[in-house]
Amino acid sequence: MPRYFFNVEGPGHGGGVGDDPFGSEFPTDASAFDCAKRIIRELKNAGGYEDPGLTMVVKLESGTTVFAIPFG
Repeated sequence: MPRYFFNVEGPGHGGGVGDDPFGSEFPTDASAFDCAKRIIRELKNAGGYEDPGLTMVVKLESGTTVFAIPFG
């Protein structure tokens, strides 16, 4: 199964905000996408991630970006 890494990027937050050093395995891009949306909801509910310029960037172990989801 592919390993996906979920990283939060955005203006004023540097490239390392919320970096995922370990990643998670998912059977499909769609299941990783669903997880990314859930993570965004949880981060916004916890506070500190209200900046609409933030983006969840999901990459494969190879470094290839699979998709990016804006927080706004």
